[in-house]
Amino acid sequence: MEPIIDHSVVASTTNVKDITSDRTNREILHRLKNNDPSFPSIIVRNPGDRGDDFRNDVYYPSSACDLLWLGYFIGKAKHLEQIELEDYAQEGQGTNFSRQSIASLSRGLNSNKSIRTIMFWNLNLSEGEFFPLLSPFLKNNQSLIEMKIYDCILSRECAHRLALILESRTSNSLMDFALENCGEIDDESFA
Repeated sequence: MEPIIDHSVVASTTNVKDITSDRTNREILHRLKNNDPSFPSIIVRNPGDRGDDFRNDVYYPSSACDLLWLGYFIGKAKHLEQIELEDYAQEGQGTNFSRQSIASLSRGLNSNKSIRTIMFWNLNLSEGEFFPLLSPFLKNNQSLIEMKIYDCILSRECAHRLALILESRTSNSLMDFALENCGEIDDESFA
């Protein structure tokens, strides 16, 4: 079990080199930490999915602690407008980030006020706990205008929980919602 760290206390003195050994991940954390206005989007992808993709906006977390830091810096970011959560390790099978990983990331993500678009690609969302962990972000982010869910495994329970969360949004900012290729669940189920 990871020790509980108050990231707000240690962030100013923590060097991103001490958080991750991956060069691209360090650059991304550095840009988020410095609130770089030229860094408007990030893709968080399953680490088993690296392949030959070495884009400078793709973050491959290596642990839940790694995602805690990423979430912390995302939560503080004022210029980040888009986040994508992807898992293509087993194309079409909807593998999943662990519950602990999503819980770690959501701690910071739930504080973000600048993200306008959130996308989910090829994730297994069937357990039903995924969206409740992101509930504060989905309910309270008044900048959120677009949400897309593609090629995911989505249970009826999870879809129901998501519908309840979206129904309780404190803002009417969400203009575009898409749910495609998620089995028998589609965006018309939310109408």
